[in-house]
Amino acid sequence: TVQDSAWQLDCSFFFAMFDTSEDSVVLRRSDSEALELFLRRKESYRGVLLSADNSIDKTGQFLWPGARHLSHFVFSQSRCHRRPRLTVELGSGSGLVSLVALKAGYAVLAIATDGDADALSLLETNAAENGVTSKVLCRRLRWGNEADMTDIAAELRDAAQSHEDTVVEILGADVVYPAMTSETLEALICTVVSLLEGHQESRFLCAFVDRDCCKTFRAFLAALSAARLQARYLPWAQFAPEVPLMDARLLEISPAGESSDVEQANAALGETLYPGLFVPKAEV
Repeated sequence: TVQDSAWQLDCSFFFAMFDTSEDSVVLRRSDSEALELFLRRKESYRGVLLSADNSIDKTGQFLWPGARHLSHFVFSQSRCHRRPRLTVELGSGSGLVSLVALKAGYAVLAIATDGDADALSLLETNAAENGVTSKVLCRRLRWGNEADMTDIAAELRDAAQSHEDTVVEILGADVVYPAMTSETLEALICTVVSLLEGHQESRFLCAFVDRDCCKTFRAFLAALSAARLQARYLPWAQFAPEVPLMDARLLEISPAGESSDVEQANAALGETLYPGLFVPKAEV
């Protein structure tokens, strides 16, 4: 049970859609190929999981539906992509998505980031147990922190120079959630923009679950539009072997063209994903 003084949440169902055995996680794709990883993570927690000011955030030590969904995408795409990828995962937690990217051959180098020291320790342990220590950089990244963003961006540029003809991708699973403040959302978008800058054909892959009737999703799309980032939906049927847990969705987000009406495009996307539930702010 995940519990603090204000609310209680049973997390046990989040793990039911994985094939699990103690610390192992098995992903399967439509061609029947399977990928097994060893992943240490928490399955129960007592205490403050996420404080209102984000000074405490232990959510990364769990597996969430978005991580599973994004991992399936990465695993499925590893068999068909041609150009090597450099990935930066935001809010990596236990590191599932980055580990899948490396083990499946989707990425040649992964920078796995988190703002929590315990999560970073878990990341390093899982990287070692899966034999990818030499290919993953575990780094602290607090969204919106100029020093952290500058350091990660520099490492990403160095990696791009060392690996020719690579594509840069930012990965984020369940990094958009109802408890996040407007300041946290702004910091997330600022971080994404900073990391995408200067890299051709770069994109931000963001897996999320709507948990509050699109209130947070509307704010997210508005923040993307303000930063001139345009979102595109990647249907689960193209890569996931079964219906996503908790109806998780995956977006591909990239800088909009100069002539694009990004606000209208993002609003249309919202209405397409959630007909009747998504109401643009101007119409509320």
